[in-house]
Amino acid sequence: MANYINNATVLSALTVYRDELSAKEILTESVFSARTLGIVKIEYGVKGTQTINLITSQPVFQNAQCGLLSGTGSVTFGQQNITVNDLMIQEDLCYVGSGTLTKYFTGMSMNKGIKVDDITPQIFAKAYMTDKMLKIGDYVEAAIWQGSTSGTQYYSGQYNLTLSNGFLYNMYQTSASQSIIYGNTYSGGTYSGALTVSNAIAVLNNLISYIPQTIADKQLYLFCSLTNFRTITNALITSNNYHYTAVDRQIYTGWEIDYPFLPTLKIVATSGLVGRNDLVLTYADNLYVGFDGEHDYEKFDVWDSLDLNAIRFRAMFRIGTAIAYPQYVVVYPG
Repeated sequence: MANYINNATVLSALTVYRDELSAKEILTESVFSARTLGIVKIEYGVKGTQTINLITSQPVFQNAQCGLLSGTGSVTFGQQNITVNDLMIQEDLCYVGSGTLTKYFTGMSMNKGIKVDDITPQIFAKAYMTDKMLKIGDYVEAAIWQGSTSGTQYYSGQYNLTLSNGFLYNMYQTSASQSIIYGNTYSGGTYSGALTVSNAIAVLNNLISYIPQTIADKQLYLFCSLTNFRTITNALITSNNYHYTAVDRQIYTGWEIDYPFLPTLKIVATSGLVGRNDLVLTYADNLYVGFDGEHDYEKFDVWDSLDLNAIRFRAMFRIGTAIAYPQYVVVYPG
């Protein structure tokens, strides 16, 4: 249909208006929540290297009798070291000059005057702080698993994980490699590579068969990547013809389930093992994460730097890992 209205308004000198002020928030990037720190043993007050003292006794039983008898049995003391490394994040937020927040829509929400004393506007400050805390938590989760200061690097993602050593480093690149139990071999050969729906349960059951009897009654955890977790749950559903539904047993955010064939085993998905096929099975108190101050990685400073004419952000923390008894870790190395 023809348009018979003659629009006499000339707008060629203007740009189309876009409302950037009415939105009440700035969305932050989604980050998978850190899970490992809620399970493992945490040691605070570690400045550099701290010793974890261990004890193992071997009592010898004999018939009771009278008389002077020689002592039997033994008590062995051992040690594992946990070494933390110093990490930090520092950013400068400039509010003066081109390319700064004052020159865009955010400037309309700032206080009057060129001087800025803190992170503004509020809509930006809230999103900025939230995003930082999520990313730091995600980094810590990755570092305690895949951090490696030397030798093999386990991670090729967005983070620099060469600043501290994680559990994979402890398992594969220290003397612990001689003690951990490799649970990927079976009578017909060796399992390797990514899990599939068709072999996941066989791999897990084989891994379980290597659990030392001395820890079989403890609450055990099998840590895996999100990808392998999905594969395991799909395998459970498929093999049980939906009589067992993994969703029915999920707790927290749905990324931890009880293994139906072993009541003392929980399977936990962690973003710390992203890109890895490793399955790590042990009890919680066998894995140590060391920090200096409590929740240091959740703390930060923000201040007005007069010499730089900018707002500065800084977060600093110390972090390290250790495995108390490597002989009680069963691993599928992928």
